[in-house]
Amino acid sequence: MTFNGNPKTHTDYLDSQAQSRRSENLHNTVRKAVRRYLKDMGNHDPDNLYRLVMDQVEKPLIEEVLTWASGNQCRSASALGMSRGTLRKKMTIHRIMRD
Repeated sequence: MTFNGNPKTHTDYLDSQAQSRRSENLHNTVRKAVRRYLKDMGNHDPDNLYRLVMDQVEKPLIEEVLTWASGNQCRSASALGMSRGTLRKKMTIHRIMRD
């Protein structure tokens, strides 16, 4: 069986569609938040907006994924698409304490 020219099962196809919808929802949520932030800035130009957003998003992202993975750093790192060492470094930077 193929979908879009790729050999996949129907379940694989449905899973990829669900992933696409979740990504779109996250994309739209970020877009709305940035739009609202810029609107709230009024006539003031934002300074270093990229770093501000990354600093605000990274810590809660790591915390939530660690919670989801019941503190399992290997599973969390895999879900985040990074090595366990990188995850541990970021946990140190953000002062996230887990066993």
